[in-house]
Amino acid sequence: MSICLVNIGPHQRRRRLIGGSVWLIAAIGAMIVVLSQEISLPWRLTVFFPTLFAAVCLLQVPAKTCVFLAAAGQRNLDAGNERVTDASERRLLQHQAWRVMLRAIAVAAVATLIVALL
Repeated sequence: MSICLVNIGPHQRRRRLIGGSVWLIAAIGAMIVVLSQEISLPWRLTVFFPTLFAAVCLLQVPAKTCVFLAAAGQRNLDAGNERVTDASERRLLQHQAWRVMLRAIAVAAVATLIVALL
């Protein structure tokens, strides 16, 4: 069984869902442009960045973990940022944040590879 700590509250998760949706629309738009215009490979690789931003935002929602707050040793449960004082809790949150980041990088890399190969 795995333990999941929360470092963002419902309002913060909603903000990331909205932001991630905007980035996802931007990423899909960029993919459509580079594929429809037959743009060269180096420019196709630029879809990685909006896709990564979308993936980071959207993957933070189910994980209930903000990667930036975890890195800073903080949480925001909708009452403002506060310091996480327990060292083991900080380590667990940072571990969760790394999992979110690694998944986001994998999603963005796969999407970019598909765009590069088409």
